[in-house]
Amino acid sequence: MKTPAELRAEAIKCRRLAAGITDRTTVEALRACAEEAEARAEAMDRQALLEDRPEA
Repeated sequence: MKTPAELRAEAIKCRRLAAGITDRTTVEALRACAEEAEARAEAMDRQALLEDRPEA
């Protein structure tokens, strides 16, 4: 399983690839990949925060 940092790096890579492509379908797919990777990273960060919280 990838770490949040790895997922964010993947999102950056997808966005960079999309910037150099003119095919609209491919650009949309790469942007969707980037958004999904960012969302997964954020979800993992939230889960880690919840796990690290002391019990009340």
